[in-house]
Amino acid sequence: MLKLKPHHIIDIIRDYGQYSTFEPHIYGHAYHTVAKNIIENIEQEVQLVITSDDVCIPCMNLSSEKQCRDILPNHPYSSSKQIYNDYLDAEILKALSINAEFVISIKGYLLLVFKEENLFYKIYPHSKDIIEQRKIMFRKGLNKLGFSEV
Repeated sequence: MLKLKPHHIIDIIRDYGQYSTFEPHIYGHAYHTVAKNIIENIEQEVQLVITSDDVCIPCMNLSSEKQCRDILPNHPYSSSKQIYNDYLDAEILKALSINAEFVISIKGYLLLVFKEENLFYKIYPHSKDIIEQRKIMFRKGLNKLGFSEV
C-alpha cells in the first residue's frame, strides 16, 4: 500500500492535468514513479500520512531523521519545506474531516478533494488567480483519469 502525503496526491493530479509525462527529478525523489503508479491504478488504497512518504523516501533532501531539509525561498509561511508541508497536509486532512494514517482508495480521496469546493482556498496561501489555476488543472487531471463526476 502506498503511504502518501495528502498534498502529493493533489499535486500529482494537478500536474497530470497540465502534462502527461513525469520525469525523474535531480533531487532523486520518487514523485515521477508514484505519479505513474497512481495514474495506472486509482482504485488502489493509500494511507494518508503527514510524515515523509513514498515520494520523499529516496530524496537527497531527506535527513536521517526523515525530515525534509529543502527550503522554500520567499514563501509567506515558512522557508522550511518540512514545516510548510506539515501545515498543508494537516489543513487538508482537517478540511476533509479525516485523520492522519487514514486508509482510502486514491479514487475515493480524489472525490473527497473534488467535493470540498473551497479546499484549495482553505489550504493554499497564494493569490486567487493561482489557486483558480490549481483547481482548473486538478479538474483537468481528474478528467484525464476518466472521472465523470467532475
